[in-house]
Amino acid sequence: MYFFILILFFLSGFSSLIYQIIWLKKLHLIFGVTTPSIVATLIAFMSGLSFGSFIFGKYSSKFKKPFLTYGIMEGVIGIYAFFINYFFQIADKVFIFSYNHLSNSPFFSDFFRFLISFIILFLPTFLMGGTFPLIIQGVEKLNSTFGKKTGTLYGINTLGAFFGVFSTTFFLIPKFGFKTTNYFAILINFFIFFSSFFILKEISLKTETEKFYETKYKKYFLMIIFFMGFTSFGYEVLWNRVLILHTGSNVYAYGLVLCNILIGIGLGSFVYSIFHKKIKNPLKTLGWVELLLAFYSLFQIYLFLNFTDILIAFASLPWKSAISQVFYSLFFGTSTLLFIPTFLMGLSFPLTIKIFAKEKENPGNVAGKVYGINTFGCISGTFFTGIFLIPKIGTTKTFFLMIFINLLLSFLILENKKEKLIPFILFFPLIGLFFIFPSEKIFLSAGIYKEEKNKVFAFKEDITGAVIGIEKKDGLSLEINGINVAGTSPDLFLIQKLQGHIPLLFSKNPKNVLHIGLGSGGTLYTVSKYGAEKIYVAEISPAIIDISSKYFTFVNHNVFQD
Repeated sequence: MYFFILILFFLSGFSSLIYQIIWLKKLHLIFGVTTPSIVATLIAFMSGLSFGSFIFGKYSSKFKKPFLTYGIMEGVIGIYAFFINYFFQIADKVFIFSYNHLSNSPFFSDFFRFLISFIILFLPTFLMGGTFPLIIQGVEKLNSTFGKKTGTLYGINTLGAFFGVFSTTFFLIPKFGFKTTNYFAILINFFIFFSSFFILKEISLKTETEKFYETKYKKYFLMIIFFMGFTSFGYEVLWNRVLILHTGSNVYAYGLVLCNILIGIGLGSFVYSIFHKKIKNPLKTLGWVELLLAFYSLFQIYLFLNFTDILIAFASLPWKSAISQVFYSLFFGTSTLLFIPTFLMGLSFPLTIKIFAKEKENPGNVAGKVYGINTFGCISGTFFTGIFLIPKIGTTKTFFLMIFINLLLSFLILENKKEKLIPFILFFPLIGLFFIFPSEKIFLSAGIYKEEKNKVFAFKEDITGAVIGIEKKDGLSLEINGINVAGTSPDLFLIQKLQGHIPLLFSKNPKNVLHIGLGSGGTLYTVSKYGAEKIYVAEISPAIIDISSKYFTFVNHNVFQD
């Protein structure tokens, strides 16, 4: 029976990630794919997970048949998913109306994106979050030893999520499209519902007791759990920020990164379940996990600096085809970076549940609290890293800040004074690296810059990406996330002029002009010569504006001052 429960929980993770990919893509079609839009929709999705886990965990003991309740929740998710396209259509109309008639300020737009996403996604994500503590409540009571199966359950659900991401990204959507893929996930929900209703509904629970681990830090542990989630998703934002220069910004590259993250987390949880009985001091183990995570994250910066060589090494292996060469070199190259830190993150989650557990407390309540607080930390890590930290201090310094938090957590968790000395000593060189390590170095190590070895004359990060100005043999080049947006080479210079001349030559006495994408400002200067009363420029990157106004005045002739 336990094996059958594992299969159902695997399918839960599988269907949940199918929904996450499809629904967030649908919302991005409505709101756009700017960084604030992506962050707003992702936070809305994860907020439901956090609330659901916390609430269902708190009341998990009230459900006498948690497996049947779990199945009903999956069925409700499936029913909601069947009608969700109608909600997306309503959301599209509501967002357009709000933008045109209420306010089009950036703050209001971002808030409304979050609010609409939250309203649409709350019910299904709330139920998704609630499935974890209910399954923990049922399985742990059946197996009588709290914590023994937690790692296995979390791992199997995470591996289901991995297969959901992999199959959706590389097979289901390309082959069948969004609508059919959504129906496929709905069938999985109904399979879980009927299986729970006809097979698991009669299972009754028994109450067992065991010896729990006691620690004087237990009352502070919610804070520790929060910051563990904060750093885990903070790292994920940073990884994607840097890897985009190596893998590109397409959906397949992002899918590869997410697959690697889920594999590491899932296997880490499985390893915990295997060695559960041998872990006599889970608090000490967690302290060392956080310390090792800090060590490897520091080493990871070195790997990023040499990531181009790592990709070349994997690509030089005898693959059967060019497609295999690209796919596997990116997959295994990314695994080199991400497997160990995500494996450690996978270990840490069941460890925190074991430490946080209190005698006679319901397993579902413990799992719900830990999962809910950890997910809230993940939400905060995504928001503050992507919206505040990176634009203010840059990607590299944010990396060092996350490592600092890992060291601080290790210092707080470890009880032995000699062991505490290790993270304490590491604080000082880390502070030095924070101030002296060049911010642009981690980006300029990408192959597109490393091979050409051109002179960099400008570097600035903002919320949209890393903007780099490069002096090449045929002129200057302005690039964001490795993609050229402007330049002064003869062909680019001519194109930018023609982009302004051609449309306006066919317009009689234009009064209002909309120019999308500033670039170097050459097109804008051309447009300004036609006597339009107003020229509106739409540019999502503040760094592009700053660099263009400073280094490309010979192209735009300070048209910004007009």
